[in-house]
Amino acid sequence: SVIILRVIMSHIVMNSAVQHSIVVTASAPNNGTDAATANNTWTQGVITLSAVPVRNVLFEEFTTAACQYCPDAGSTLIDIIGRNTHVYLAALHAGFGTDAMTIADHSTVATQYTTSAPAVMVDRVYYDAEQGADIGFYTTDRWEPYANTRKLVTTPVEVIADNTYDSATRVLTVNASAKFYSSITDEFRINCYIIEDSVSGIGSGYNQQNAYNGDASSPWYQKGSPIVNYQHRHVVRQMMGGAWGSSGSVPTTTAEGTLYTKQFTYTLPLAWDASQITLIPFVQHYSASNKFDRQILNALELHLNTADSTGATVISAVLEAKGSSVNAMAIFPNPVSDVLNIDYSVTSNASISFEVYNIIGQSVHTIAPANLGSGEYTSQISTANFNNGVYFVALKEGNKVVKTLKFIVNK
Repeated sequence: SVIILRVIMSHIVMNSAVQHSIVVTASAPNNGTDAATANNTWTQGVITLSAVPVRNVLFEEFTTAACQYCPDAGSTLIDIIGRNTHVYLAALHAGFGTDAMTIADHSTVATQYTTSAPAVMVDRVYYDAEQGADIGFYTTDRWEPYANTRKLVTTPVEVIADNTYDSATRVLTVNASAKFYSSITDEFRINCYIIEDSVSGIGSGYNQQNAYNGDASSPWYQKGSPIVNYQHRHVVRQMMGGAWGSSGSVPTTTAEGTLYTKQFTYTLPLAWDASQITLIPFVQHYSASNKFDRQILNALELHLNTADSTGATVISAVLEAKGSSVNAMAIFPNPVSDVLNIDYSVTSNASISFEVYNIIGQSVHTIAPANLGSGEYTSQISTANFNNGVYFVALKEGNKVVKTLKFIVNK
C-alpha cells in the first residue's frame, strides 16, 4: 500500500536566518505495524530569511541579423517588458550564426544553452515543459507567464549598485553589490551587462533578415528583407564578469545582512552611443558540473551615473522574535535632497540610535543613542554633505540592528 503524507508549513518563525533541515517522520501507520521502516523519514532543506528582496527577472534573448524569425520575437519581447514591471531584456547575438554585434561571451553562453535563434532564457531556468536539452526556447506565448511566475519565487539576495561615467574619458566604473538575507553555503557570483539599445550599422552584420516581409499581419510587413538600418534592441555589448560571473565576488558561505561588492571598470568604445547605454548588474548561481544549475537570482537595471537597488521587505516576525521594542519605522522624503525624516514608534523603554551606511557598507553618519520611553518619535538626518547615491539607515536598539531602510540622495 502507499501512504500519501501532506505536510503544510506556514508561519514558521526561526530565530536565525540560515539554512535549516526540516525532518518529518511517520510511524505506526493506521496504528499498525510498519513492515518497511527504511522509507519513514522525509527531509527537506529550507532557507530562512530576515528580509524578502524584490525579485526582478532577466530575459536573455538569442538573436542574430541572419535569423529571419528574430524580428517577430524581438517585437514580442519589447511588448512584454513594456507592459510588465521588474522584467529586463538583454540580447545575445548568437545561436544562429554570429553577426557584427557578437562578442565571445555571447557564443560561450549560446553553446551551452541553445542550438537556434530566436530563443529566450528566463533567469537561465530550465523548464521541463520545453523540448530538448536547451534552456533557451522558442515558444513566445510562454515567455510572459514564465517571467511573471518567476517574479513570485522568493530570492535570498538584494542587488544594489551605483555607477559613474566620465564622458570625457568614457571610463565607466560600476559598483555592483549583493546583499544576502541568510547564511547560505554555495557558489554565487556578481556580474554586470553593459547594454546598448537601438544599435544599427552598415552591411550584412547589421541588416536584419525578415521572414515577415510578405506577411500583411506582421508589423514587419514590407519592411524589406534584409531590413536595412534595422534597430537592434538591448544589445549586450559587454559582460563585465564574463559569461558566468566574477569568481570569488561572493564568499562560499554568505553572512546574513552582509554586503558583497564587486567593482567593474570599462572604457566605452567611441562607436557606442552613451545616451543609449544601460547597465544590468545581477547575481547568479554557478555550478561547474551542471550547466542547468546556473540560474540568475536577481537583477537590476541602471542608467549611467545613477544608483538604485531592488529593495527588500523586512520580515517583522523575525524582528519580533529577536525582542525588538521598535514597532514601526518610516522615512521620507525618498529620494531626499537635504533632510531625511525618520518616524518610528517605541513600545517600551529602549536605547535607540541610528547609523547610515553607503552602498559599499561604510558608515557615513551616526545619531548617538538616546534613552526613550514608549511613544512616537521623529529624528532627522542632514544629507547636505552626502554624495548622490544609495544609502541605508539602520535603527539600533542597544547594539542590535532591528530595522534597516534604503533611501536615495538625489540633489
